[in-house]
Amino acid sequence: SIEHMLQERRAETKKLENDFQYILPFLKGMQSDASPIPKGRSFEGLKGLYRTIDDVCESDQTVRFISSHNNMHPQIREYIENIYLPQSKQHKNKNQMIINEGTEARKYVQKANDIYEEIIFMDPKNNPFKLTTAIYGNKTAFISYDPEDMSGFIIENKLLTEHMKTIFERLKISAA
Repeated sequence: SIEHMLQERRAETKKLENDFQYILPFLKGMQSDASPIPKGRSFEGLKGLYRTIDDVCESDQTVRFISSHNNMHPQIREYIENIYLPQSKQHKNKNQMIINEGTEARKYVQKANDIYEEIIFMDPKNNPFKLTTAIYGNKTAFISYDPEDMSGFIIENKLLTEHMKTIFERLKISAA
């Protein structure tokens, strides 16, 4: 009957309203910069990784990198050299990098030396970095440039970023 169908619709609508009321505080919290809930974005493929690179160099700020650079998809390397480096060279703030020793890493550092205030090479046998970690502003990006797994994740969370800065500083000390 029509009356029964209307009652079912009302019940469904009420359930949706209750569900929405339950998640509304979480959604509001995600809008707030003071939210303890991390904001995250994931990316895949070449275009997705280009977006992570763009996000890293968007603002004139110091970026701390932990990276390998030795097993990087050639188109990503080209994008970094043609887009990231020129844009970063315009920034007043210089970056810092802890990078695995290797032929490709040395070539990159020669091209990018003027955007870094500090570059520390580490033995990949003792520190086999598989991802590039970029620590900047209140964000931390974990990026795989490996041709077999081109993916990235940017987490916007002040506490996590401060934690990653501490790890970066501890790695610098261990390299000395």
